[in-house]
Amino acid sequence: MKKLFNAHLSFPKPVKTIPADIVIIGSGLAGLMAAVACAESGLNPVILTREKKLSSSSSLAQGGIACVWDDPDSLQDHYQDTLKAGYYYNNREAVKILVEEGQQVVTSLVRLGMKFDDKNRIIELGQEGAHSFRRILHAGGDATGWNLVQFLMGMVHNQGRTRIVEEAFVYDLAIEDCECRGVFSTSEEGPVFWNSKAVIVASGGFGQIYRYTTQAETNYGEILAETFLHGATISDMEFVQFHPTAFVGEDGTTFLITEALRGEGAYLLNEKGERFMNGVHELMELAPRDIVSRAIVAQKKAFIDARHLPGKFLTERFPTIFNNCLRKGYDLRTQLLPIRPVAHYTIGGLKTDLCGGSDIAGLYACGEAANVGCHGANRLASNSLLEALVFGRRAGFAAGKFSRHGHLSDRIGSTGRGRKFSCRDSEKFRNLMTEITGVIREGTKLQELVDGIERKLGEFSETGVSFGGLPGYYRLINSYLVAKSALLRAESRGVHFRKDFPQTDPRWSKRMNFNIEKGITYEKVDCGPESGRSSDR
Repeated sequence: MKKLFNAHLSFPKPVKTIPADIVIIGSGLAGLMAAVACAESGLNPVILTREKKLSSSSSLAQGGIACVWDDPDSLQDHYQDTLKAGYYYNNREAVKILVEEGQQVVTSLVRLGMKFDDKNRIIELGQEGAHSFRRILHAGGDATGWNLVQFLMGMVHNQGRTRIVEEAFVYDLAIEDCECRGVFSTSEEGPVFWNSKAVIVASGGFGQIYRYTTQAETNYGEILAETFLHGATISDMEFVQFHPTAFVGEDGTTFLITEALRGEGAYLLNEKGERFMNGVHELMELAPRDIVSRAIVAQKKAFIDARHLPGKFLTERFPTIFNNCLRKGYDLRTQLLPIRPVAHYTIGGLKTDLCGGSDIAGLYACGEAANVGCHGANRLASNSLLEALVFGRRAGFAAGKFSRHGHLSDRIGSTGRGRKFSCRDSEKFRNLMTEITGVIREGTKLQELVDGIERKLGEFSETGVSFGGLPGYYRLINSYLVAKSALLRAESRGVHFRKDFPQTDPRWSKRMNFNIEKGITYEKVDCGPESGRSSDR
């Protein structure tokens, strides 16, 4: 495998070195929570963000945050719902941590002043797909992510320890003796080396390797590819969740139609005006996302119907969606809205332990960039913001503890020349990824895609990659990891559906890991359902 990725990469020489206790890559919810934890430990972290500090997928999150809040719901029910939605492919210890510590963290935020939507001072709970109870907390209707990010940003500011640097593209990591000692990034002054004792990757997913996605425009996953090239293990890349209901305009404009709209009673209709989920799943419109996505793909056209819901309720509960639709010429109060599945959440990522640690010392990850295993083969709705809070906090404390024993590097970087990866190449592969590694996959086409990417990677092995071509090269690596994983997993499980292997195969109850030094390795996953109920932990 190492031979496939042996292209010479060109990096500029940094104009200066800046020391830092901890560098956090990404200003979404996971990165902010990690910064809060670092500051609580007495450290002074630096957050590097690719664009502006509020330009993250977390800020775009509409659905809310899942949390056990009231009877008869319980931690055990949330735990079981997460396992069931994930096809029992989950890391069960990670799920326990998610639901237990998640409740504690959300409760703590409320005590600190975070405002969730309420009625007569009682928090209103929403319903979403595959949840046994109403347990979704919202803030500002469908602007939950934005409000949570704003609140965490306020916490970071009030602590007074975190520096946030905007428009800083991290183009390489400083790895010495299998230990991460900083990162290289662009800046207003030119390339700089951030010399730190630990690094936390909280850069989000890689949804932008697809033509249509709900993720932020910066989410190509370049940092993930960088960690892979430096020897970190990447896992579960075949599991890409498609959100079943998104609007895609003729100009390619894409925005999410939250599952909460269906949770409040909206229907899915086909071109004949019929509800087509009736015979597909007992939960109908609120079935797990992978099932709803495949059902929509099977229709010639699909629409979401909210015309029977009160108009005032739509405008007050879903203001973001309502106004986005109105700008595109659709009034949810009186019209059907055409929808289709688009890439939404990347379950795979940098393989971590329960505290965000990777197999490179000093390198941590949290949120969508990481794969701790809590989502299994299909993420339960609204568990993503909860994961960002819980494992962002854990990664912050773990990295802080490590940094106290670490030491700074004397590395300053290198220079070189190479070939640029063109925008045309990048768009070509985005279209192919959408077509071939989408909701429904098939082996022959996957093999053709893998072969095509390998040929392109081979070209770079001969010519090298210029500094300007690095982002495109990193995106190509992520495309390869997704396509190769989807090709190798000859079964259907959760969000990974193979037309030529439509059944789940017990022999594939194993996690697929990619490591540039070790190649492809597998580890057994206990995918059997747990029977019975136990008391809350």
